[in-house]
Amino acid sequence: PVISLNGNLGSSYSSLAQTFTPSTLSEIKTGNYVFIGGSKTDVLAQQQNFSSTKTGYTQQLNNNLGNFIGINMQVPLFRNFQTKNNLKLAGIDLKNAQLQSDNAKLVLQQNIEQAYLNMTTSFEKYQVITGQLIHFEESFRSAEIRFNNGVINTTEYLITKNNFDKVKINLAQARYEYSFRVKLLDYYKGSNYNL
Repeated sequence: PVISLNGNLGSSYSSLAQTFTPSTLSEIKTGNYVFIGGSKTDVLAQQQNFSSTKTGYTQQLNNNLGNFIGINMQVPLFRNFQTKNNLKLAGIDLKNAQLQSDNAKLVLQQNIEQAYLNMTTSFEKYQVITGQLIHFEESFRSAEIRFNNGVINTTEYLITKNNFDKVKINLAQARYEYSFRVKLLDYYKGSNYNL
C-alpha cells in the first residue's frame, strides 16, 4: 500500500476589492402609513449607509486565505491482474520479435538467392559474349585482309571494326559485372573479399 499526504495553502487578490464600513443612519419612507389622531402619518425606517474604501493587499491575502490537507491511500487489490497482463504483453512482444527475426532471415535468403541467380546469369552472358568475340575477331581479320587487298571499301571495313570494338567493350562490362556478382556472393557467405 501507498500512503501520501498532501496539502495546499492559497489566497487571492483583486484590484477591484473594496471594504464597506457603516457610516450614517438615514430614515426612509417605507410606503406604509398609520393614522395618528386622525391624520395620516408615513412609517419611516432606519437605513444604514456605508462608505467604501479600497481593500489593501495584505488585508485581502488574510481575508481570502484558504487551506487544504488531505491523506491519500492506495491499496493494490487487483495487482495480480496487472502482473498477468504484463506477462501476456511480454509474450506478445517476444512473438513479435521472433516474427521480425524470421522475416529478416527470409529477406536475407531471398537476397542471397537473387544474388546467386544474378551471378549465374552474368556468367552465362560473359560466356556468350566471349563466343561472339571469337567470331567478330575472325570477321575483323578477314575484313582487314580484304581491305588491305582492295576487295572492300573503307565503310565496310569501319563497320566491321566498330562491331568488333563494341563486342570487346561488352565483354569488359560482362567481366566486371560477373566479378561484382561473385564478390557480392562472397560477402553474403562472410568470406574475405578484395575489390
